[in-house]
Amino acid sequence: MIWAFIPIAALLTLTPGAGFAMIVRNSLTGGPRAGFMTIAGNSIGVVAWALLSVVGISALVAASEAAFVALKAVGAVVLVWLGIQSWRRARAGLEMPAAPAARAHGRRALRDGLVTSLSNPKLAVFFVALFPSSSAILAASCPPR
Repeated sequence: MIWAFIPIAALLTLTPGAGFAMIVRNSLTGGPRAGFMTIAGNSIGVVAWALLSVVGISALVAASEAAFVALKAVGAVVLVWLGIQSWRRARAGLEMPAAPAARAHGRRALRDGLVTSLSNPKLAVFFVALFPSSSAILAASCPPR
């Protein structure tokens, strides 16, 4: 099972998406530390989706059209909000952060990566497709009433 997971996860990790755009943006504006912090936040979000799929939450999102649409809407709002923030900062002019501000930028980069990852409905569908047995196990463990 793990040998099937590794190439799929590597391919999807290398495919650019919202997380990749966030990593590039934060790396360009905040330097390597901000890029690494964004990667860490994104990775925490991926692990959270993996854990949620184990308990069946991602199966719920994939099975419920309303939950999936709500998650997509939240994700779109988050991405638009982050884009507007970037645009406003760019229009105000880029400044190199000082040492104390760099620490705050690192926390903001971690938060940006985490929020981008958690609001990505593609991850929910990915984990349901990859681990379909978790929803089957959950359904089997709950006897009908």
